[in-house]
Amino acid sequence: MSIFSDIFQRHSPPYLYGISNRVAFPGWAPEDYLDRIFSSPAHALQWREKDLSAAESRPLVTRGAELASRAGKVFLVNTHVELALQEGAGGSHLTSKQDLSHAVRLREQYGNRPFLLGKSAHSHDDVLRAAAEGADYVLVSPVLNPLSKESHAPALGFSELERIARSVEIPVFALGGVVEPDLDRIASCGAAGLAGITWLMRAMEGPLER
Repeated sequence: MSIFSDIFQRHSPPYLYGISNRVAFPGWAPEDYLDRIFSSPAHALQWREKDLSAAESRPLVTRGAELASRAGKVFLVNTHVELALQEGAGGSHLTSKQDLSHAVRLREQYGNRPFLLGKSAHSHDDVLRAAAEGADYVLVSPVLNPLSKESHAPALGFSELERIARSVEIPVFALGGVVEPDLDRIASCGAAGLAGITWLMRAMEGPLER
């Protein structure tokens, strides 16, 4: 069984992968925002708060790992691999420019426990390279024109998504301009699921429930 299959075994594809963006909810404390994303339908949640240092993120990552355990969800930490390992997260997601080999060594140092290492990719070559380096999954973007930010890269389109997804054995998530109604089409391309910021934001509209 692969690490991905081991960690996602509670869920069935296609998967919903949410990426945090707490600046869109300025009235919420980080702790409240973190609690709220776990009430979304996401199977996996990536904590991607680049304005927070590792020290500032630590108590939130600890809390996220606890919430994930209770909710049966997968909690991933953007960039900070060692922090994610130390605080019991389910994995870490790396940017397209980060060194995956260093992350693999860190995972080995921490007992090589089931811990996902994902990577961002923006082309077919990027995906092939990430798979060869040992990524457990990739986020491919932009599939369509992004909804939450500007992109300097042309949209790949669903045909290229399918070519990419069927060329590697690791799971490929579609990111950029795609939302929940696109999930069936994404799955028909052979992709593992939908990743994004915007769909998660829409799922969280309304008052925070306690």
